[in-house]
Amino acid sequence: METTFIETATEFAKDIGIAIAIGVAGYILAIFVGRLIKFLFSKFLKGPWDDFLAIIFRIAVIFLTIKVIVDITGTAGGLVVLVTAITAAFAIGSERLASDAISSIKLMFLKHYKVDDFVTVGGKFGKVEDINMSFTSLRTYRTDRIIIPNTDAINQIIVNHSQIKGHHIDVTIPVMGEHDHKAVMETILKAAESFPNQCEEENLQPEVHLGDIGVDTWYYRVWVFVPEVAAPVRKEAQLRLLLVDALKAAGVNVGISPTFNPKDN
Repeated sequence: METTFIETATEFAKDIGIAIAIGVAGYILAIFVGRLIKFLFSKFLKGPWDDFLAIIFRIAVIFLTIKVIVDITGTAGGLVVLVTAITAAFAIGSERLASDAISSIKLMFLKHYKVDDFVTVGGKFGKVEDINMSFTSLRTYRTDRIIIPNTDAINQIIVNHSQIKGHHIDVTIPVMGEHDHKAVMETILKAAESFPNQCEEENLQPEVHLGDIGVDTWYYRVWVFVPEVAAPVRKEAQLRLLLVDALKAAGVNVGISPTFNPKDN
C-alpha cells in the first residue's frame, strides 16, 4: 500500500517534534553539565580554565544530542532542525563568541593577569574578579563591576599593577608664599617616611620633587611606594593629610595663594 502525502507529512512532522523535544532536553542537559563541571573544577583551577572545560563538556553533550536525534528519527527532519538552529546561532553572534573564546585562550597562556590582580585594562582600573571564556570582570574600589569582553581586553593596553612589587602613591602639596624650599622638602620627606605599610626595598623609598610653580605658590610632588595598589584614593588621602599636618606643625602655609584680580580694586 502506497504511503499518502498526508501520512508522509505527518510522519515528518512527528520526527521534527521528536527532534525538537530531544534538542531542548539536550540543551538543558548541556547547560546543567557545564555548570556542574565549572563548579567542580573552579576549586582547583584558576582563571578561565574551569569555564573552558565546561564548554568542552557542553559541546560533547550537544554532539551526543545530535547523534541521538538522528538515530531515533531516522530521517532528515531532526537534522534539518539542528542545522537551522546552528545556522541561527552563528548568525546571531557566534563569531563574537568564537573571538572571545580565542582571546580567552590567549589570556590563559600569555598570563597577562589572573584573578585577584589589580589591573588597568583600556583605562579601567579594578581588581580582577573573574576570567571566563567570554569576558573579564573587574571590581573597582567603588564596588562597581566592570565587564570587559576578552576580545576587547586582549586588544587593549593592559597594566598589571600586581605583577611587580611596589606601587607608588602620588600626591601634590601646594605651599604658599616665600619659604625655605630645602626645609619644606625635608619636612615632607620625613613625614612621608613615616607613612605606614611602605615597601622596604632600597630602591622604593619615598621621593619629593618640586613640581609646578604658580602665583606665589610652589607645588611639591610626593611619591610613596606601597606593596599593594588596593584602595588608591583612600591611601592618597591618608598620605595627603599626614603631609599637611606635618607642614602646618612646622609653621608652613599650605594651600594655593589667591591670585591678583583687577576687579578687587
